[in-house]
Formats: sequence, C-alpha cells, structure tokens
Amino acid sequence: MTETKDHYATLELPPSADAGAVKKAYRRLAQEFHPDKTNNDPYANARFRAIKEAYEILSDPRKKEQYLQQRWYQQSTGRKMASGEAFTPVLLLQQCLSLFRFVSTLDYHRMDRQGLTEKIESILNDDDLRSLEVFQEPDTLKEAFQVLMRCIQPLHAVQLETLQLRLLKLTPNDAGAAQQIGQLIKAHRSRETREKWMPWIVLLAAITAIALIFLLAR
Repeated sequence: MTETKDHYATLELPPSADAGAVKKAYRRLAQEFHPDKTNNDPYANARFRAIKEAYEILSDPRKKEQYLQQRWYQQSTGRKMASGEAFTPVLLLQQCLSLFRFVSTLDYHRMDRQGLTEKIESILNDDDLRSLEVFQEPDTLKEAFQVLMRCIQPLHAVQLETLQLRLLKLTPNDAGAAQQIGQLIKAHRSRETREKWMPWIVLLAAITAIALIFLLAR
C-alpha cells in the first residue's frame, strides 16, 4: 500500500492552512522551482512536480476531502506520513537506509514478512520509479538496490519474486543485479523446499530405523 504523502509539508504549510494560504504558497513555490527558473535541474523539476501535485489535490474540494480521509486513516493506524519531499534518488536511498536500520532490529523468526514486502512495494511504487528516469545517478540507485537486497534477506521466495521486477527497475540492464536477486530467490526456494520435506524425511528415517531394529531382533 502506498503511503499518503504529506502535501501540506510539500507546500510548507500546517494542516490547518485554508484555501487562500494554499494558493499563496503554491504561487510562491511554483515560481521558485519552475523549470524556466532552474535551468531544468532534475531535482528542482522533481520538487516542482511535487508542489503541483500537492496544489491540485488541496485546491480541489473533492480531492482534498478524499485526501484528508486517507491522511486521517494513516495517522489513526500509527503509520507515519510519507515525506513531503520530492522523490529523488537521494531520497530513495535515505528511505532504504532507514528501512534497513529498522529491519536490523527485528526478530527474523517473528517478523511481519508480508508487511515488509508491502513497505518495499510502497517505496518502489510505479509513479516514483518512473520519476527516477530523468535523473542520471546510476551509482545512487545501485546503492539503494544493494541496501534493499539486505532488507529482503528474511523474506520468503514468493515475496522475493513479487519484488524482483521492481528492484531490477533500479538497475536496468545490470546483469549482475539480475543474477544476484535470481540466486537469492533460488537459494530461498531450495531452503524452503528442504524445510517443507524435512519432517517427512525424519519420519521416514525413524520408521526405517525401527523396522531395521525389529528385523535384527528377530
């Protein structure tokens, strides 16, 4: 599930801001980050798109009402709002590092693996992944990929397969990255197959041992 963005933070406003304040903030920020004023700097352009999105939602009564409901629900469930910052390779890397620090504190035997899968899906949602295409920062994206590879170690093979395509979009045409995640999925699938059949193997071995003891005792 994609986290709700903090559009008020994007416009540098408190949640109590009225329509007039929203319009005023939009005009000020849009003028500051407009591509014509920033020589098409990709980071400024990303900020401009985030500002425009925030204004389009907060200035439309219907969209604003829907957004406020989503915002209330996310906060009521104890989940943090997504950053109001524009999505950039640097922000992605920061999110990945923050997630890794959190995963590092978890008990692998009791952790919510499906929750972790959904969290990574929300970080690598389609819209944000497309927005990364304008940046020429392959090293930053590759570093984010490697951090996420460490985050997904506890997941089951089927969950790894769910995330595989999204992860590879960070490093397109990188055969090494594709091989790395392919090997991880293969290793997890093999381990899970062994764990699935191990009780039956142990049972069969026990029955065989009992049968041998019985035959030798005759």
